[in-house]
Amino acid sequence: MRPLPPAPFLPDSADAIREANEEGLRQAMELIRKEEELLAKMQRKRERERERNRLSQSLFVPQEDEPELFNRATYPTISSGPYAGLPSPKKREAIQSREGSSVTQDHEPESTRACTTVSSGPYAGLQSAKKRKRESVDMEEEKPKSFGPAKKAGRKGRVLKDVQVINSRTMDEGSDWYNTVDMKQPYSRGDLSDLKFIFTLVNNAKKAAADGHDLTPALSNIQQRLQQMEFYTSLSPILIKKSGLLDEEGLLRLIFEDRIPSVDFPHAIRGDADLLFRKWMNGQIDPHLFRGIITKSGTAKKGTGFKSHSIDPNFPGKVSCNYVGAGNLVNGQWWPLQLCAKRDGAHGEPEAGIHGQTGKGAYSVVVSGGGYANIDNGNTVQYCGTQGSENSPSGNTILMLKTYENQQPVRVLRSASLPADNPYRPSRGIRYDGLYRIISHEILDQKTVMYRFSLARIRGQDAIRHSGEGMIPSNAQVVALNKVRERLG
Repeated sequence: MRPLPPAPFLPDSADAIREANEEGLRQAMELIRKEEELLAKMQRKRERERERNRLSQSLFVPQEDEPELFNRATYPTISSGPYAGLPSPKKREAIQSREGSSVTQDHEPESTRACTTVSSGPYAGLQSAKKRKRESVDMEEEKPKSFGPAKKAGRKGRVLKDVQVINSRTMDEGSDWYNTVDMKQPYSRGDLSDLKFIFTLVNNAKKAAADGHDLTPALSNIQQRLQQMEFYTSLSPILIKKSGLLDEEGLLRLIFEDRIPSVDFPHAIRGDADLLFRKWMNGQIDPHLFRGIITKSGTAKKGTGFKSHSIDPNFPGKVSCNYVGAGNLVNGQWWPLQLCAKRDGAHGEPEAGIHGQTGKGAYSVVVSGGGYANIDNGNTVQYCGTQGSENSPSGNTILMLKTYENQQPVRVLRSASLPADNPYRPSRGIRYDGLYRIISHEILDQKTVMYRFSLARIRGQDAIRHSGEGMIPSNAQVVALNKVRERLG
């Protein structure tokens, strides 16, 4: 008889059950870990939403939550009220007559009249314009210390010739948008694939996180792609609609709300995605840096060339700058010109550093060079007003004093005209760095009524994007600006 074949090896039933239990336990633990990560993400999202709601309601940190550095007691002011010590001559005479402390000129020697000042009260040491005029010509006045640039003389009208408008555009601005997009219109599948490549990069990051790999290279690729997408010249309403990037559960929203499991996006990437979402959703799909800006060139009277920029009065995308708070701006938002910041509602002055409305206060300031005694420490700024006259503060200084009185936040932007050794200076253009609050003020010079205000950055905002991977302006923005400059000549 032929021998029987050997019986197949059968594992012990107890071992099989144990291995199955271990595998099931491992899978259960993995599911629990993923659920915990998802719950943690949702918790962080809820905390950010609560923080946003808190900022939108209060817009500044309560006084009791401030560190000692921001305590008003550590910033002594010259006087208790925002205008104390700076009355007009008529107001001061009226107060003196009411208090019975006015100095009569009929019983004073001539030499005493020239130097007479109010010796008590909140106006001590201040002289009226008339008394200053009566001072002896022989008395040599001390040259006052300068805390700001000299006032510019009025510029005489220039004679211009050969004025022409320069076209620096590379494409026309789109007109139709999201809910009115004609889905039957033709589009390039290659351009759509290029636009949707961001999905591939995010999936790569998710896979790297699942495999336990370092996420730094994957996150760097995502950030570079987001910054490049801002300047896609092939953008059109149909492409953005087809990509689904702006949908309720679209990728841009998932990134800036940090709702992708296992991938924790840094604030710079979330900010770039948020900015792209806001711009496109508001219809700003034109990638041109100078959109809505008219550039003219010509020859001045002396034969020198000139270029001037202005906002096109017919540009439909202009946003008002007259509001308190951040509005629709994103921390780190950047523009090549201050005029472009005005176009997008960040700062309402094409050149001046303080913007606001009479009776309502200042809404925004630009920290720049120019000879002022400013001190920029990033999260705190010592910011000068402008020079006044006749012992009265300037209009811009009054705006800042009103903002301090109302305790309302002020938008702070930084300019590339800051000194090169300032670590918070953008390399080009102008950058929005968040909301600050005026916590105190002082008078540097009574003759020019030069105020300096202490500003502190409000908590709960993303960090200033002045260095590292998230530095603004980005390489993509600098490249786009260089292309525009080449076209402008």
